[in-house]
Amino acid sequence: MDASLRARQREYRQLSRRGGATVGLAVRYYRDGGPERLISSTNRLTEWRTAWHETATAVRDESIHGRTLQLRETTVTGADGRFVVWHWYWIGGATTASNYVGKALQVKEKFMSGSADGAAVMVFAPYDEDPAAARPALRAFLQSELGALDAALAANRRQ
Repeated sequence: MDASLRARQREYRQLSRRGGATVGLAVRYYRDGGPERLISSTNRLTEWRTAWHETATAVRDESIHGRTLQLRETTVTGADGRFVVWHWYWIGGATTASNYVGKALQVKEKFMSGSADGAAVMVFAPYDEDPAAARPALRAFLQSELGALDAALAANRRQ
């Protein structure tokens, strides 16, 4: 991973090849006090009135280097094909797929550090018929890049 996620940078995107498959990474960083909110009813994976539609969502646990990462797996269909998106929140070094736990983490961080900065992290890969076919590439990407991603997010965190 290119660790060029910098303070004040709001969005980072990267495409790479893993095991013959294309895997994408998108990170949206939300500064505390800004007009946009990390967790809200209007902050969605797909936007209203676009060609992209969420077709299924489930919460799952993935083991990455012995660490359990809780994430949401959403399948998305649009003009450019079908994708599996694994997404979660990163708040103060902790990760969660739950909006409720995410809000609690934001309150804790605001109380402990004075800042409720956080990020929405999305890793995605295309699939043809079976979404399970995309999972090995997503796992390989996270096995390789999750440590660097966590370090970049921690470096971007306001102290």
